[in-house]
Amino acid sequence: MRYILEPNGKTNTAKYVSNIIVAEKIFTSRKNIYDDENEVVVFGNYGVSKGLKKLVYYLVGWFKIVSTVKINDIFHYHWLKLSFMDFFFLRILKSRGIIIVGTVHNILPHETKFFDFYFFRKIYGISDSLIFHTKGIYQSYCKSFPAPLSYHIIDHYFDKVKIEKKLENPHHILFFGNIRPYKGLEILIESLDKISYDGEWEVTIAGQVEYDIDLLIESQNKRANIHWLINYIPDNEVELLFNKAGVVVMPYLKIDTSGLLYLAKSYGKLIIAPKLGIFEENIDNGENGILFEVGNAVDLAKAINKAFDSDLFKRIKSRINKDMPVNSIAIFKEKHQKVYSLI
Repeated sequence: MRYILEPNGKTNTAKYVSNIIVAEKIFTSRKNIYDDENEVVVFGNYGVSKGLKKLVYYLVGWFKIVSTVKINDIFHYHWLKLSFMDFFFLRILKSRGIIIVGTVHNILPHETKFFDFYFFRKIYGISDSLIFHTKGIYQSYCKSFPAPLSYHIIDHYFDKVKIEKKLENPHHILFFGNIRPYKGLEILIESLDKISYDGEWEVTIAGQVEYDIDLLIESQNKRANIHWLINYIPDNEVELLFNKAGVVVMPYLKIDTSGLLYLAKSYGKLIIAPKLGIFEENIDNGENGILFEVGNAVDLAKAINKAFDSDLFKRIKSRINKDMPVNSIAIFKEKHQKVYSLI
C-alpha cells in the first residue's frame, strides 16, 4: 500500500497529489477535496483552523496516520507543516519498517522557523528516497544538506487546460496565486509607475491574501486599470483569468519550485520572472519569456515594456506556441510508479 500526506487540502496541492495517485490512500483534511474513495480524512478542520485548534488537529491526524500505515508500506510526504512534529512521527514510521519518500518542492518552508533547518535535515536524512523536479533544485539542496543516498529527478507535469486564444489581451498582466510576502507583489506595484508604454494596459491581482496588504491596496485605489480579486479563485474563473491575460508576472523574491510556472506554460502565456534558478532553467530570456533582476522594480518595468512591444510579443508567442507542452500527466504518474517499484 502507498500513502500520500497532504494535510492542507488546498485546490492546487490537491490537483498535484491526485495527478500522482494510482489506487493509493491520501491522508488529508476537509472531506471531499478529491471526491474519491482514496481520500482518508484524518486532519479534520486543520486547514481552516487557527492557533491551538490547528495544532491539535494536526497532532490527532498524525496519530491516526501512525495507527493506519503498516510495515513495508510506502509513505510519501509533500508539504510538511510542523517540522518538529513531522520528524517525530516520520521517525516512528521509519522504526516500524515503513518506506519514506519525500518530494522536495521547497527545500525549506517559505516562512522558515528557527527550528526548521535542524528538523528538515533530519527528515531528509531518514527518507529512503527524495524526488526533485529539476536538477537545479537538487543542486541547491546539496549546498545546504548532505546528498541523499537515493534521489530522482521527475519533471513537473503540465496541466491539461482549455485555451481560448481569442480572449487573450497582450496588454493584460496577471499576478496569480496565494498572496504571500515572498511573491513580491510590492515589487510589481512599484514597477507600474515606471511603465513607459503609452497605450492602455491593465493588471489583475488574483488570489487569497496571507498577510496584511490593506495599505498597499488603499494606495492603488484610484487606479482603474488594477483589478483586485483577493479571494479564493474557483477553477472555472482560473481558466478565464489565464485565457484573458497576455502576460503572467511572477516577481518572486525567492523560489525553489513553482506550480504557477507550469500552469502559465500550460496556457501558453508569456512569463515575466526574476533571474532565479527554476525560472532561468525554463526561460530563455527574450526568446520564450522575459527575465529581470530579482527585487528590482525598475528592471521589472523594463521587462513589462518589452512584453508590451507588439513585435516582440508576437515573436515570443510564436516560440511559446511552437514549444507548447504535451499533456504530461501520464508520464508523471508513470515515473512515480517506477520510483515506488525501485525502493
